[in-house]
Amino acid sequence: MIPRFAWAPALSGSILIAELKEAIRIDPDNADAHSMLGDLYYRRDDLDAAIAEYKKVIRIDPDNANAHANLGIIYQAQGNPDAAISEFKEAIRIDPDHAVAHRYLGDTEDEKDEGEVGQDKLDAAISEFKEAIRIDPDDGLAHYGLGLMYQAQGNFTAAIPEFKEAIRIDPDHAIFHFNLGNAYTEQDKLDAAISEFKEIIRIDPDYASNHTKLGYLYQAQGDLDAAISEFKEAIRIDPDDASAHFNLGVAYTEQDKPDAAIAEFKEAGRLDPDLKVT
Repeated sequence: MIPRFAWAPALSGSILIAELKEAIRIDPDNADAHSMLGDLYYRRDDLDAAIAEYKKVIRIDPDNANAHANLGIIYQAQGNPDAAISEFKEAIRIDPDHAVAHRYLGDTEDEKDEGEVGQDKLDAAISEFKEAIRIDPDDGLAHYGLGLMYQAQGNFTAAIPEFKEAIRIDPDHAIFHFNLGNAYTEQDKLDAAISEFKEIIRIDPDYASNHTKLGYLYQAQGDLDAAISEFKEAIRIDPDDASAHFNLGVAYTEQDKPDAAIAEFKEAGRLDPDLKVT
């Protein structure tokens, strides 16, 4: 998101930018024009230009919560979590019920100091996602983010209802199904997990990692033919998927097909030298 994309009429971006620039020439303090211009620059991935426009909005209207939230979103995308958090907190100070700012603050709190996942950081992120859901119960991404935090805590019992709620809100979001499938896998509910990964195939048949994961689950159930079919499909989609080659090699080994297994192990090792192929 950058909020408010729905406003854009069916004109080309270049025409809209020209019109907005003219509006700003006539009235340099037209905060709405600067804000919409920032949105367009963001859509074009011109983040520096978008930042400049949102900063102009804030100069004109310091209490514009959306401009602060949008700045935070861009700073997050640029890998500047401290600046992003500052902007999200300012948006929330101005508008305590700014659901998007709460959700993105939860995301950014989780991403900050990546690799140092402490309980305090998870608790802070959980608090923000819960607040986003309080404000907007139908924010699927907030439910998904909350589920991820519970998953990071190893609390799959709490994570699963959040992933399910995200799917209820947006049934065709493949990553929601993927993480619900992962949570079921952690609980050894393999049939439920397989059901979620199959649903992803309906949504996105060319999601290679999903075929690899589904193959792994079939392999765990002893259905080697189904597993091999999924690994081969993953490799068809992404020939450089070292994990799919490796697991295909394991499946061939279990089928007592050593030559085919060795070929897959060699390919896996070529693609990822860190794989321990024995």
